Amino acid sequence: MVYEFAVTLDQEIAVVWKRKFTATSLLLLSIRWLMVLAPILGCLNAIGQAWCE
Repeated sequence: MVYEFAVTLDQEIAVVWKRKFTATSLLLLSIRWLMVLAPILGCLNAIGQAWCE
């Protein structure tokens, strides 16, 4: 996941951040950033549950 994100970051910048913002760019950004945030939030949730028990 990290490799895919790093390899395509330049394409994301060219396609999304340097053009007019559209619904398609919002969809692309939401998918890409949720792909990164989901495992992080899952780990934080697991740590929080272990801490509470």
